[in-house]
Amino acid sequence: MPGRPPATGPPTPGRAERFSGIDWSADDAALGEELGLRFAEHPAAYWATEPQAAGIGAVVAMTQEEVMEDQLTKDRGLSLSRRTENGEPIRTVGPGRRCFLTPIRVGAIPSPPGGDTAIVLEALGMAAALDDLVAASVVATGLPRARR
Repeated sequence: MPGRPPATGPPTPGRAERFSGIDWSADDAALGEELGLRFAEHPAAYWATEPQAAGIGAVVAMTQEEVMEDQLTKDRGLSLSRRTENGEPIRTVGPGRRCFLTPIRVGAIPSPPGGDTAIVLEALGMAAALDDLVAASVVATGLPRARR
C-alpha cells in the first residue's frame, strides 16, 4: 500500500510469533483490525519494548494521574507527596530541572481555594467585611461542601 513502510528489518526475538499470519498487503481497514486484535493481547508496555530496544523512541501514553503516580516520576522529584497546613495529603508537581548551577528547591505549598481570602481582605482594609462577603457568596474561605 502506498505510504505504508514495508515490514522489514532484522528479526528480533518474538517478532515472528507476534506478527505471524498478518497480511501486510491488506487494505488499511483490515490491517488495522488485525493489528488492533494483536495489540489487545498485551499491555502497551509490552509493545513499546521492541522499538526501545532498537533505539527508537516509544512510550506508553499515560493520563496525568498515571504520570504523577509513576515511580520514575517520583524518583526524579517531579511528583511530590506533601501535606497541607491542616495535614491533608496532596500531590504536587516538583521543580523541573534547569541547566545552571543554582540549586533547585521545592517551593511552598499553595493555599487551598479561599485560603488567602482573610489575608487579602485585611490587606485591602476590609477584614471586618469577611463574614458578610462570605454570607453573600462574594468570597469563599474554602471549597463548598459537596452536595448529596
